[in-house]
Amino acid sequence: DENFERNLYKLNHLKTNLFAFNIFMPGDLKLVGPNVNEKAILEYVDIILERVAKTPARMIVWGSGGARRLPDGFDKETAKMQFISIARKVAKKAKKYKIIIALEALNSTETNFINTVDESLFIVKSVNHPNFRLNVDIYHMLKEGEKPDIIAETNKYIGHVEIAERDGRTAPGVIGTDFTPYLRELAKIKYNKKIVIEGRWKNLTDIAKMSKIFLQKQIDEAYSD
Repeated sequence: DENFERNLYKLNHLKTNLFAFNIFMPGDLKLVGPNVNEKAILEYVDIILERVAKTPARMIVWGSGGARRLPDGFDKETAKMQFISIARKVAKKAKKYKIIIALEALNSTETNFINTVDESLFIVKSVNHPNFRLNVDIYHMLKEGEKPDIIAETNKYIGHVEIAERDGRTAPGVIGTDFTPYLRELAKIKYNKKIVIEGRWKNLTDIAKMSKIFLQKQIDEAYSD
């Protein structure tokens, strides 16, 4: 609690606006499989949501690859039902604190469950709660070879978008990836929320301005079609 209070002071005095938190669940708090402790999960969620509510951020991106990793041989359909069940309860708690939880598909090098937008969209639709939305991460889509047209189906459920280049998870413009096929699909559904660069930076000062200009040019092109 003392560490949190110190960090809270820093978070509330940042020069840059704090938009969202990520990761959410620690790897040893299993969400699926034979050893799920729902009581422990929901107690942890209460603490996290109460703390996030004290910050300027109103979104948590739910990745948590370790927590949702399937044990060897565990049935994937059973895991889906487990995840949907716990997500419904998490969403209800998020409503209480006015926090949006955005579920993120993680590519198969990071976890073995919920690897595509198509899979995460199924879960978000099944939970069907306004505080449980979809994070469309274009980097993970590129890693999994997922086609852009799935974005057309996310219209009612999308809450957040993240982006980075496929190789090295570099910021847009470092390699020169053409994101316009994905951005055009976002334009078609009139997505007008944030597009956040979640990448690896060797030198933020040198790369950030170039990356913003590069990505903005592609956004302008996609949204003008």
